[in-house]
Amino acid sequence: MARFLIGAALALLMATGRAGASEPPEVHTLRIAWRAESGLGTQGRVSVSEGKILRLLGWGLRAGDAVGADWSWQCGPGATGPRSLLVTLSAPRTAAVQVTMEPQTRTFPLADLAKDDRISPLKEPVAVELLPTPRPLSGERESDLPALASSERAGIWCGWIAFDGREDQIFLAQLVEARWEFRGVLPRARGKIDQLALAATPQGNLIAVWGQERHRNWDLYASVLSGGRWSKPSRVTRNPGPDTNHRLAADTQGRVWLAWQSFEGSFSHIRLTSWEGGRWSPQMLLTDVSANHWAPALAVSPLGTVYVAWDSYASGSYDLYLRSLEGGQLSPVRRITHGPEYEANASLACGPDGRLWIAYDEGETDWGDERHAAELHRERRIGLRCLEGGRLLQPPLPPTDALEGIATFAETPSVHADSQGSVWIAYRRALRQGTWDVAAQRFDGQKWSRPILLPDSAGRSDMQVVFATGENGRCWLAWASDGRDTPLLHHAVYAASLPRGFPAKERLDLEPVAEPAEASPLWEPRKRAVASFGEEGYSLYQGDLQRYTELSPCHPFRHGSMRDVLRFALDRAQIDFLALDGVQSGASAGEAYRRRIQHKVADLYSVEGSLAILCGYDYSPPGGGHGSLLCLQAPPSQGEQNAGAPEQAGEYPEGSLFILYRWERAPVSGARARPVDLVAPFVESTRGAGTTVSTPDSWKDIWWLGAAARSGIIASSGHQAGGALTHLWAAYLTRERVLRALRLRHTYVGPTSVTIRFTAAGKPIGSVVHSGGRPVELAASISADVPILRVELLRNGERAQVTDSDHAMTAEVAYTHPGNTSANHAYALRVLCADGSECWTTPIWVTDPRNTPQGDGLAD
Repeated sequence: MARFLIGAALALLMATGRAGASEPPEVHTLRIAWRAESGLGTQGRVSVSEGKILRLLGWGLRAGDAVGADWSWQCGPGATGPRSLLVTLSAPRTAAVQVTMEPQTRTFPLADLAKDDRISPLKEPVAVELLPTPRPLSGERESDLPALASSERAGIWCGWIAFDGREDQIFLAQLVEARWEFRGVLPRARGKIDQLALAATPQGNLIAVWGQERHRNWDLYASVLSGGRWSKPSRVTRNPGPDTNHRLAADTQGRVWLAWQSFEGSFSHIRLTSWEGGRWSPQMLLTDVSANHWAPALAVSPLGTVYVAWDSYASGSYDLYLRSLEGGQLSPVRRITHGPEYEANASLACGPDGRLWIAYDEGETDWGDERHAAELHRERRIGLRCLEGGRLLQPPLPPTDALEGIATFAETPSVHADSQGSVWIAYRRALRQGTWDVAAQRFDGQKWSRPILLPDSAGRSDMQVVFATGENGRCWLAWASDGRDTPLLHHAVYAASLPRGFPAKERLDLEPVAEPAEASPLWEPRKRAVASFGEEGYSLYQGDLQRYTELSPCHPFRHGSMRDVLRFALDRAQIDFLALDGVQSGASAGEAYRRRIQHKVADLYSVEGSLAILCGYDYSPPGGGHGSLLCLQAPPSQGEQNAGAPEQAGEYPEGSLFILYRWERAPVSGARARPVDLVAPFVESTRGAGTTVSTPDSWKDIWWLGAAARSGIIASSGHQAGGALTHLWAAYLTRERVLRALRLRHTYVGPTSVTIRFTAAGKPIGSVVHSGGRPVELAASISADVPILRVELLRNGERAQVTDSDHAMTAEVAYTHPGNTSANHAYALRVLCADGSECWTTPIWVTDPRNTPQGDGLAD
């Protein structure tokens, strides 16, 4: 009997061995994490018992660390702190991974890793976790902004925007038997494309909606895939302002709902429409408050209730609002959040039980105030709400910090309810220096899983993840990466399936949230000053001509995304024009695509009469110094310059302006030297009380105040916060008019509250006035919201007249340029206020043609 039992056991073991040996290999991705300290964990090696290693990435290594060709790693001298690696291998599920760190080798069976679902951080000396394996969908073109859609008959589709260096197109792929197959290009959708949204109907139709610029306006266009063919694109919106931030969702009856942000007049609003039977329904306006409403989110419940959420600055801080459509009736606007925190960028999902999940970004209470005007990204965390049976509930927040990172930022959430009743949330997490990676977590009704890292996801903070549910309830997600953690910047789209999970037997009872009070509109648009100079009418516009974002080469965690800057400009600061600066002009296709992003944002969000956006690019002038080019079109890349003739290298775009960020010495001259159009001096001296910049008795040696100069003065924020802006007298607010007014130098710098009207012979700031040997009358009128101490009239940098204002709120200056001189003079104003702030104007140049050599740049 004993021999029989032993034989049976051996037979069973052999059968198990044969089954394991015949099991086909699969591709697995693992993360190995440990902490290097006191010489331990500074070197090691990884191996696999069956199969082979395909890739070893030093994902969480630091400067001085290195990965070897034999699947080993070596940390730099004195290495301490957390480290991690990503390993991709092809092996059967019966295989085990060995991690050797002298003097020990630890073994991790893949089968055990697949069962691990701890919530707490990995605290073992060496921890290994199984990650989703990304599947690259895009190819060589720069690819971004993916969209996912699924239905039982249509399957899962993914689309994205691909840039070939000249234009955008929409590429598509379909999941077929667990493999992604390329489905070509969406016909007749090419040019400048903003975003893509997809929806699949129960009948198997696939609807695509995208934003596209045609005839200098951004509208939404749609196409339907039915019977294997795409319909001719139809124009969905005809608003004269841009339409953007669109979202799609299909209901169980086959209707497809579309929500979007529409710039109409002075504000942006949220609209809703639906597609059914090949036609779009009349549009519904969901917002009626005179303020900007942003970034709609859309979801449809199993019973057909349509939910739309958005955020608005109407109450004086960003809060979330919600409306629902049920039985053809719109609900009143419901406020979801309240308080001084930054609460924006909502995502919605409806579970099988009808519970509505609302995820959003939450930031600091003093977001965008004057002290932090250049730091729009100091805090980010995930906010979460639920709506069930008309009650607003507070679910537990996902423990995003369970995945240790260099900063605590967790943002840009996407929430998704799968068919099993679990809720997924994916977001961008600042885990490594200078980049955001994607992490996902599942809520089973009782608790959150630990964060799951998505490999190959390094990218911008605003690269949002998209979800879809496929066969057998498996959850898929897609995301874009810019590859900033690799030697060559490249934007690509990936997809991965998430591990299946099942809901808890009993749901957690969620605590109700105190119903936010109805918001009283507190935000009001700023009134612009007006003036007439000669026979022309002007308005006074305020702006920032050096606005950095996370695409700038330094401090990406600090400046905020482009959409942060747009919100700041339109709502918090209420500035009229800005220049997005800091994008490099490198030779790679990835860097060219970054310039493409910047340029499209400038095109899309430049709303006539509300906001004009220019593009600024680093430019190193001959002789050194820090400068930039200000233009409507992107300058040639470094590669394009290098490919041209030698005499064309360093060319700048036609119509661009050259800004010089220095004032101590005059720019160099010469055949290749470009004249300075604008100068950003005294970056600190105009910022208000507490400045340590000295104020000399004379500025006669300052070149931009001299009679031979011809440069307009502007403010420069850059990396610093402050109250100084560029003030610009212009006829109207468009990108072209702003660039023209800057070229004519109708500028002064100072805080927002000071208005200066300064003329010579009726001509405004920055003009060249020919005296003809006769006296010229100069006049200035200054008004401010703070007391004015004095006004100094500078002639060629020296005080010609000082007007004491005795703390009045207004001041008047009158001065006569003598007509008995043939010398050329530059007249500028310096205004000093009681709060320590200062204003400086661009000079008005009074010249005598008899003493103006031809070609010296002083003639209009």
